[in-house]
Amino acid sequence: MRRLAQASPGDVASLVQRVTEDIVKSWPHQQIPFAVVANVLEALPEVMDAHRPSSSTIVGALAASRGLKHASASVSGEQVSQKVASDIILKARQARTFATNGLSEPLAFFLLDCLYLHVLSDRKFFYRNRRLLEEHFAALGTGQGVQPAAPPQRDRLAGIDLPGLAEAHAVPAELLEKAAAALAETPCAETAIVPKLVEKARDFKELLAQIREEIGGSAGAVKLREQAAEMLAMCDLAEADRLLGRAEVQDLTGAGDGTPMPVRQRSASHTRTLRGRIEELVCHYRLAAAHYAVAVRCLPANDREARWLGQMRQARALVRQSEEIGDTAALEEATQIYGEAALQQPRAVAPKQWAATELSRANALLMLGRQLADPERIKQALRHFTGVLEICTMAEAPEDWAMANLNLAEALRQLSDLTGRHDLLEQAATSLRAAMKAFDRGARPYEWATTRSRLGDVLWARGLALADPQLVAEAIDAKTAALDELDALDRQDEAALLRGELERMQHDAERLTPVEPPDQAESA
Repeated sequence: MRRLAQASPGDVASLVQRVTEDIVKSWPHQQIPFAVVANVLEALPEVMDAHRPSSSTIVGALAASRGLKHASASVSGEQVSQKVASDIILKARQARTFATNGLSEPLAFFLLDCLYLHVLSDRKFFYRNRRLLEEHFAALGTGQGVQPAAPPQRDRLAGIDLPGLAEAHAVPAELLEKAAAALAETPCAETAIVPKLVEKARDFKELLAQIREEIGGSAGAVKLREQAAEMLAMCDLAEADRLLGRAEVQDLTGAGDGTPMPVRQRSASHTRTLRGRIEELVCHYRLAAAHYAVAVRCLPANDREARWLGQMRQARALVRQSEEIGDTAALEEATQIYGEAALQQPRAVAPKQWAATELSRANALLMLGRQLADPERIKQALRHFTGVLEICTMAEAPEDWAMANLNLAEALRQLSDLTGRHDLLEQAATSLRAAMKAFDRGARPYEWATTRSRLGDVLWARGLALADPQLVAEAIDAKTAALDELDALDRQDEAALLRGELERMQHDAERLTPVEPPDQAESA
């Protein structure tokens, strides 16, 4: 679709967004796990670029649009969408794209058919891009070539059966060859993908890789896990979970093959973890946390690192439960589990793992304090953030160091809001300035801009509390610098929000007049 309207990226982005939203809304009725849909959707652009000639899209789209316009036409949009989707699937199958990436062919066909049918049915889309399409075909009809917008990135025509394609679309083979030569090499710009799709797709890919890992265990359990992997690749999560349950029982009870007990325990724990990952994919976070808890209990008592990882997964699942449905009890439980996980990796023995645990625990406490408006929870979060910064340094762990400073600043700001202590805002500003040291403006412009904007928020709040025009001016300067960077990065939505904030701040700043500090007023 991007290639079809290479001169109108806004139209294409809008169309792709609309199709994606339709699919996301309809997926529960298809009884297909959301994570599986997300995985295939995320992979489709690359699959489409690699396994179809752009000319088939152009020719098919024009044929379909004419068919929709003239009732007597023999070609329908549905026929063309299914043909193009089939072409892509067959070429991807030959290249083993689906087998390699763990994608579902039937689901990919369903989504491709849906995508092409949307664009073929969009009269406004064709009207807005009619001139571009007509120019291409006018040039092709006269035998004149169309100059590509950029040099080719790769040969997209390798292995394409142009005569067969021409016959399928009832188009002269010579015309199709010219179309292919003129259009196939034009690269296309990427469009944004819904963040939740990316997250779920990543989770699904990780699960596919994890379920195929060779981690030992009884022979029966290994075979059952292989069968579960096949079911997972076919999108049958329920059957995959059932087979994994049987594999776990085999490991815990089947000692007949001579596999040592510790090996079977670790295998059973791994299998139970896979079941937890499946529940997370369908957003059953509490059930996932319960699976992770059982996985920890399956492990030998001396396997401290594996037990720590399991408890971290359990706590994280509960945090996600709270994030998505506001379950405060789940968040409370998560903070306790993080505390237990920290005992598995003591500060003196494993400082990096301990710091990672404390950072997660502090974040959970901060969320809990925000939900309950509880200053004590936020004070606990502050103590844990401070502990992390005693271990992490910018030189050794810049990401963790910056995140701890950012969240420390947020905790200080929230505590200031709840207690009215404006001195905490000064400490928050100090933490934000420290975090900015890890975000070089040239190398990390987006992180630099967002941190700079947060610094502006803190300075603004303190400036208003103290009626200090200088702090207010510094806040506006910080926000302005952040806006300049977002504009340069073409982050239009975020820049628009920040521009609105900045306009309100500038308007309010005009009403501020310098006042004497309280101590000077008393001495006078």
